[in-house]
Amino acid sequence: VGDCTEYSEAFYRTNPLSRICWVAEVIQRSTAQVPKSVCSESCPPGTRKAVQRGKPVCCYDCVPCAEDEISNKTDSLDCVRCPSDAWPNPQGDACIPKPIEFLSFS
Repeated sequence: VGDCTEYSEAFYRTNPLSRICWVAEVIQRSTAQVPKSVCSESCPPGTRKAVQRGKPVCCYDCVPCAEDEISNKTDSLDCVRCPSDAWPNPQGDACIPKPIEFLSFS
């Protein structure tokens, strides 16, 4: 954020970008943390975000991935399939290799 200077309310009405700069400076001084969502907590790995209909974008449900899919990061928007030589683990946050079995006929 650049440097901001205080002006009268009349100045802000004619220069709205200066008002944005001032608001950004106030936010920067008041907190060093990123603001959190008002409606929902983060979705853990193994789930994906599903927006709640008719509510703001920050309101979502955490939906578990399907049986054959995983998500390995927090706040994932999508789940992905494991490669054909792997299965999802029980938590749905990693793919584990399928054991290789050899059959022999005697």
